[in-house]
Amino acid sequence: MIYRFIKFSLIVSLAVSLLWPLGAGALLQSLSYRIYENVLQEFDGPVISTVAATAGETTATVSWDTDVVSDGFVIYDTVAGFTSPKEQGSSAKVSTSQSVSLVGLTAATTYYYRARSQSLYGGSTTDNTVRSFTTSASAVVPLPTPPSGGGGVLIIDKRDKVAPKISALAVSNVLSDSATITWQTDEKANSFVTYGKTQNYGQTSGAWDSADSHAVTLIGLNPETKYFFRALSADESGNLASSTESSFTTLSLEEEIKQATTTPGIEPTPSNLAAALEKARQIIEKFSTTVSIDVLRADLTKHLTALEFINRLLPSPSFNAEPKVEVETTSATISWETSLDANSQVAFAPESGYQADAAEPYNQVIGNADERVKSHSVKIINLQSDTLYHYQLRSKATVGPQARSRDFTFRTKKEGLEIVSYTVKVLTTESAQFRWITSAETDSSLRIMPYRGNVLAVDEAKTIASDLMSLIHETLVNNLEGGAVYYVELSGKDSNGRVVSKIIDTFSTSKDNLPPVIGQVRTDSVIIPGKEDRIQVIITWQTNEPSTSLVYFQRGIAPLDKDPTEKTQLDQNYTKRHVIVIPRLEPGQVYSFRVESADSGGSVSKSQLYSILAPKKKETIFDIILRILTETFGWIGDIGN
Repeated sequence: MIYRFIKFSLIVSLAVSLLWPLGAGALLQSLSYRIYENVLQEFDGPVISTVAATAGETTATVSWDTDVVSDGFVIYDTVAGFTSPKEQGSSAKVSTSQSVSLVGLTAATTYYYRARSQSLYGGSTTDNTVRSFTTSASAVVPLPTPPSGGGGVLIIDKRDKVAPKISALAVSNVLSDSATITWQTDEKANSFVTYGKTQNYGQTSGAWDSADSHAVTLIGLNPETKYFFRALSADESGNLASSTESSFTTLSLEEEIKQATTTPGIEPTPSNLAAALEKARQIIEKFSTTVSIDVLRADLTKHLTALEFINRLLPSPSFNAEPKVEVETTSATISWETSLDANSQVAFAPESGYQADAAEPYNQVIGNADERVKSHSVKIINLQSDTLYHYQLRSKATVGPQARSRDFTFRTKKEGLEIVSYTVKVLTTESAQFRWITSAETDSSLRIMPYRGNVLAVDEAKTIASDLMSLIHETLVNNLEGGAVYYVELSGKDSNGRVVSKIIDTFSTSKDNLPPVIGQVRTDSVIIPGKEDRIQVIITWQTNEPSTSLVYFQRGIAPLDKDPTEKTQLDQNYTKRHVIVIPRLEPGQVYSFRVESADSGGSVSKSQLYSILAPKKKETIFDIILRILTETFGWIGDIGN
């Protein structure tokens, strides 16, 4: 198909009546068309105003104004519903004041009418208001008194009511974008052809000049297209004749070039070849003024096989070996080698669509027609599972004919259970929506667990499941940790007990760059009695997000800008409530400590420096007596042991 650039438009508006036999009466239809050399484009129609009409006995004049230069036609009928409308007017676009003279009317008859105008740019408007006028009655002419002796007066109506007769209808000079329609009439009449790609026609071309030999050339046609047409001729009295319907098919661009460049019996010598190329160049030049160069190039690439005679003696690429086929359930990848750099295409069809005896046995061709390689690979997708396919390798070098292999076959694998695709939509830092599609109906299960220090926290795993059988699965997961990394497993089980799963090794809602917020730091001390009393301090605090727990501490007062020298073992459990126990502190001593928490994203937060006084056990009366005796008599101290 050649799509033409807009260079100019030819507007032909024809107001005629097509006569179709219908019982004893006739059906009249009006036509108004716009013909472009290139493409159809709609424009706003003109604004119609000040419509008026004056009527005579068999004529009437309808006038109106338009806001832009336009033509003028009047649609009229004796019935307000316009069941059998006629149309008269002129396609000349020279003024904004329109006037149409209607002829051939019937005296003493009411006519309903509407004005119609089309602008220079093709926009058409039909006045929505239905107006009317009534023709005057025929004047009564008294018959003269017959003279004595007999005799009388004979009144003859000389108005022509017979349409021309059309004969010798023919089509000639059919090219890819034009054709000429010729015919004869038995009296002088105008020349029009109504035509189109369907039997509803839709376009009209012709001339108002009267003649008895008619020729109308239709231009702006599409290549390789069938057109239906009728020849129309109306005499000076407005009697319209319509031919029987005929049709013709335009040539393809390659057929036109071949027709112009080949002569039977001429040898392909260099001089003859040059002459043929020159004719082809002239045809291409003809189209280059009205056709996009890119479109022309693409069309020539596909259709100008007529010029293949230039290199028909050149060898086509040869296939070096049998093709290799990698078959999956719904796809196949076909690879092969050629002796020349050539493009890569595969024609294929399922067994049910393969027609071995047809000119084109296959119903699809896929591949890269533009590449030039020796190693070829084409992947065919969207195949049916467990289906036998026929295929053929096709490769064409820059010049020379296309090489085609013999017919090969492959069968796709039986449908297996698999997760075809999945997507994850992060809603917030604490929620995400998982969606996946299975090749067969299954239930749904999602298992998720976080990584803690690069180790899966299996004890924190949770599963969300549904027993609804479906191909499309959707699960919403809430209460996630912002910035935490998760392991996710999507799975399903079909009605036959087959299980399919898909692992998402790492998933995170977002990178958490904010450290935990530490607050409510508290301490509690416990004295553990024994030979030497021991002090155990319990330190608690809270954070705004799950995080780890660690306490730095040392005896004495630590510098504010440094961490205490000792620390507890890191508690890698992620929690918002933290508890750390520091055992074996010395009673009555001052200690400094600082707490630390890190979230799953690695952001660390430390508290301010705190100090505590380790409690000392109060002495009882017995303790005081024993201490005095021990100081006086050293051996008494051994009693306590």
